[in-house]
Order: sequence, then C-alpha cells, then structure tokens
Amino acid sequence: MKRAILKPDDASGNDGVVTEGIDHSAAEGDPFANGACTVIFRIVADYRESFGDHFDSLPFLTSGGYFVEGASLRSAKSGCEIWSRLQWDICRCRHRRQDWCDEQFVLTGNDGRPMSGVHYRVRVGSNVVASGVTDSSGRTVRITTGESLRLRLEVA
Repeated sequence: MKRAILKPDDASGNDGVVTEGIDHSAAEGDPFANGACTVIFRIVADYRESFGDHFDSLPFLTSGGYFVEGASLRSAKSGCEIWSRLQWDICRCRHRRQDWCDEQFVLTGNDGRPMSGVHYRVRVGSNVVASGVTDSSGRTVRITTGESLRLRLEVA
C-alpha cells in the first residue's frame, strides 16, 4: 500500500529510519487533510522566527511557477491559508469547511484580455495579505480566510 506521507520510524531506502514526520493521519482517510497543513505552517513559522525581518523578502514558489514574498504569508493563521496563498491544491481541510471565504482577482485590460505579469498587493486594512505577479491568465493568488474581510487590490 502506497502512503503519501512519511511517519516516524518508517524504514528508509538505505537501511535508515525516519526520525521526523507526521505521526498521524487525518480524518476521512486523507493523510494530507491536516498533516500537510500542519507541516507547512510549522515551516513558515520557523522561517519567520529564524529570518526575522528578512522573512518578508524571502521568495516562496507558487503552483503557477512564480514567486511571492514571505510578507504575503506572514498573516496566515493556518497551513490551509498558506497553501491557498501559494495556489498549491494540497490542502483538503477547506474542502470540508463551509465557512471559509475564498477569493481571487483576475486582471483584464480594456479589451477583456488577461493582464499577465502585473505586480500586485492585496491588503486588509494596512496589512499585506498577498503579493505577487499575475499568472498567464491574469489571476492573483487565491486568498482564503476564516471570515469575510474587505480586500483592497493594489497594482504597480
């Protein structure tokens, strides 16, 4: 049986043993349902602590192949939000939650064609919650929150 995650004490390919991993599987038989979200949240929290003020300028790869700065991840309150902001369809938690607010902007020109490669920031009040460059379809990263918030899009 193929498993998608490594667990502590699993054997490795070179007669070793896994010493760190996800020691539980999530509900509904989906090992990624909260394991991947827990791991990414822990990684980003460790980066924030280790890099201090430099965290905001660290590059993080999105599923679209471009990078967003750490500043766009700083306010994330869960691994689910981090995966969403990076546009990686790994989180399964939000598929079970009905109270998530989920939004994405699409920039188009006057001719209706998508505007790719546009630098943007999304703010909630004075806090930047996402930043990056629009993809080939003119899309920003998807912004997922646990409550309804007023978003403001700034383009450069």
